[in-house]
Amino acid sequence: REAAADQLEIVRGDRAADHTDAFVGLAKVLTADAAAVPGGWRVLHDNAVVLLAEFDEYLVKFAGNTHVMQVVHKHLQNLHLAMFQYYDRKDAGDDAVTDAWRHLDLSRKYKMKTIPTKFDTQGEIMRNQSIMNIFQKGFWPKGMGDPSTVPVFI
Repeated sequence: REAAADQLEIVRGDRAADHTDAFVGLAKVLTADAAAVPGGWRVLHDNAVVLLAEFDEYLVKFAGNTHVMQVVHKHLQNLHLAMFQYYDRKDAGDDAVTDAWRHLDLSRKYKMKTIPTKFDTQGEIMRNQSIMNIFQKGFWPKGMGDPSTVPVFI
């Protein structure tokens, strides 16, 4: 109940929409115990719909500003993930499954936009070489481990 109150206070009081991660937290609370949140899933849904419309406008308004777009994408990721949980857990309407998947796909899409696209090939080569240098023959005491040569993926 305390977590529900905290998340609900953030969702209702965050007029600047700086803490959309609270929607994901609220969805987790609602999944565990919908009765713990006054207004239940409707509170999450109604507030998220309003913010989704605002952030969709920001996509157009700030299209050329890379830094702002990173922030907008992160908020859209959170809001769509919360809406996925709403449709997946709460709404049993005819289109609930379609809506759930649409929001999950959009959340993933916006998450991918926040991940740097430039792969650091040289850095990865150095990390791998460092690991290979550490785990040389003799690193483990003799007789430790399994004698099999089959690789183990963890």
